[in-house]
Amino acid sequence: MIARDASPEFLLELAQLFTSDVEERIRCLAVIVHARDVTATAYAAHGVQSAATSLGVMRLRSLAASLEKHATGEDWRRVELALERVQTEFSHVKELLEAMKVGR
Repeated sequence: MIARDASPEFLLELAQLFTSDVEERIRCLAVIVHARDVTATAYAAHGVQSAATSLGVMRLRSLAASLEKHATGEDWRRVELALERVQTEFSHVKELLEAMKVGR
């Protein structure tokens, strides 16, 4: 497990990189969803899914996977709902990661 092999400073830096990267990905994803670009939406959702997987944030990964699936099926109503869920979950993850930094 990474927490066992890494310094607390490294883990905080990793959390900060994750947060800034995924925040930007989700911001871009919202713009792409608004444009109704199937390929770009699926690709961007997959990027959020991959980033979440790399940090072990499995609920966010699952929600991004659902968004990707709905984009591929061009079900824009469900895409928008999934995007809202991704945004909400990311806010929750961000709060937890920031609390980890403060609690240090």
